[in-house]
Amino acid sequence: QHGMKWIPLDTYGRGVYAFEQLQELALQYNDKGLDAVLFAGDLVNDSRVAQVQEFGQIYEKVFDPAEVPLIFCQGNHDVKHNPNSNREELHLEDYYIIFGQKFRSYDKETSRIDLGCVHQIVGDYHFLSIVPMDSGWEHNEDGSANYDPAAVAWLDETLAAVTKENPDQYVFLTTHPLIYDTAYGSDVIYGTMSWFTKEL
Repeated sequence: QHGMKWIPLDTYGRGVYAFEQLQELALQYNDKGLDAVLFAGDLVNDSRVAQVQEFGQIYEKVFDPAEVPLIFCQGNHDVKHNPNSNREELHLEDYYIIFGQKFRSYDKETSRIDLGCVHQIVGDYHFLSIVPMDSGWEHNEDGSANYDPAAVAWLDETLAAVTKENPDQYVFLTTHPLIYDTAYGSDVIYGTMSWFTKEL
């Protein structure tokens, strides 16, 4: 009614509608639409293969991942951070296997999927993603989400190389926890979980 679009109540329909709205908005500013879609984690709710498959299908209903790359890192809902949870053990590499090779066409050889680290280039811009260790989401002494030391070393090395090559260019870093004390909620612990990291 009154030109409003009907939004289906199922998850699949809502997901497609959300991506369509992003693309329609981008098309107001240029003829191509979006260059990429970036997710800072929580692609799914329960870290299950079926949910990851559905997310990939929703994405491909609107975008060709070889043309509009999906840049993402895993959030706490995307991993089995607690051994007692009923979630499936899905690491970053599992997501890419489920999504398919076309979702990796923008990856650089410097990516370390085994460490939860991805380096992609879209246009002239570098996008880096880093995922905390599964156990790093659990509450510790200072509440900070933790990363594998090898992943932090990868980030340092990759940032150094990228910024040396292009010192005046933005580099985009994506990780699910907020950087400590930088924004609203970036210093809060929720029960046994924290939403911030002091390591980066």
